[in-house]
Order: sequence, then structure tokens, then C-alpha cells
Amino acid sequence: MFLYDKCWHCCCLSKEASVKFCTWLYLIFDILYMIHHLMFIKNGDFSVYVLFFITFIAILSLIFLLCGLKKGKISFLTQFNWIFGAYTIIIVFNCIAWCIIYGYMFKDSGNHDFIEEARQRIMKYNHNKNISDEEITKNIKFISISGIIIHCVIFFITIIYFFSTFYYIKSINQKSNEELESRKLECFKKVLKTIPNNNKNKSENNNNNNNNNNHNNNKGSNNNTYKNNSKDNGQILLV
Repeated sequence: MFLYDKCWHCCCLSKEASVKFCTWLYLIFDILYMIHHLMFIKNGDFSVYVLFFITFIAILSLIFLLCGLKKGKISFLTQFNWIFGAYTIIIVFNCIAWCIIYGYMFKDSGNHDFIEEARQRIMKYNHNKNISDEEITKNIKFISISGIIIHCVIFFITIIYFFSTFYYIKSINQKSNEELESRKLECFKKVLKTIPNNNKNKSENNNNNNNNNNHNNNKGSNNNTYKNNSKDNGQILLV
């Protein structure tokens, strides 16, 4: 878990401020990355269109994340786990693929056919035909090593940023659920407190009703006794 602590973001900031700051940085990076795709989208390569669309979706996810952090909306935060998670997987495979491609470029940098192919590509932008094979080989190796380093950096930054933000959102979600459960528990306790009072009131009402019934029964029995005594006295007087 220490790999995803806030120290991987900004040690001098709180977790929330660190997530916001790094989200803004990654948002700027994705915007620049999308502009980079726009430069090559004229070639009509399908993969460029796909990467452009994926980057655009990732930018929207980051914007919703910033809105969720500002307004405290859990739904805006949890979407990051799914949308940017899928984007992270795509970036990881893309970086691995490019590292393999650059590795083969470095390996074939001394191959004559590969050098001639590279020379033809260079001549489209630079019409100097006096480029030696050694210079082309050095350029290929430099481009290969630079490409591997850049894609490895993107690989690690994307993974670290995703998991750091993912665990931060998870902690917010857990805290929100705990607060909701505590509120439910308090409401349940209040309901339980009202139940004994209701039972007590019901028992008191039942006792009062029983007392009233007993009192009425006593009155009825006294009246009957009085009537019987009156009848007996009348019979005695007649005799």
C-alpha cells in the first residue's frame, strides 16, 4: 500500500490537494497528447483516430473527477475507477507495444535494409543525401532509447496516478458509507427508544381501562345487592 500513498503525488500537500494537483497535470498532459494526435490525423491512420477518441474520453473523465472533488459527488468520483481504469489498461498495453517496437528498432539499427528505409524517410524532411550509415544508425539508436524511456515514464506515471487516485476515492466512498450507516443506526436507536414509551402508554391505558371496568363491576354488584336487600325487607314487612 505504501506505493500508492500521497508521497507519490506531492509530499508537501494533503491527499485531496495532491490528487487535485496531479489530476490537473495529467489533464494538461492528455490535452497535449491529443494535440499531438491531431498533427498526424491527416494521414488517415485508423489507430490515430482511436487514440484520439480514447484520449478525449480520458479528458472528460478527469474533468468529472475534478467536479466531483469540488462538489463532493460520489458518482462523479466512482466513474474514474471504470473509465480511467480502462484508459490505464490501454495506455499500459500501448506503452509495452511501443517499447517492443523500439527494442526491435535498436536491434536492427545496423541492418543495411533498415538503414536505407530510414534514409528514405529522413530525405522527405531533409534533402541532404550525404548522410552516412553511422549517423543514421546513431539516430535510430537515439530515437529507440528515447522512445523506450518516454513510454516507460508514461507507463509508471499512469499506473501510479491511477492507483493513488483510486485508493483515495475508495477511502472517500468508505467514509461516506460509514457516515450513512451511522445515520441509519442513530435513526434505528431513536425508533427503539420510542417503542418502550409506546408500550408503557399502552399498558397504562390498559390498566386504566381495567380499573374502570372493575369499578363499574363493583357498582353493578352493589346495586344488585341493594336491590336484593330491598326485596327481602319488603317481604319481611308483608309478613
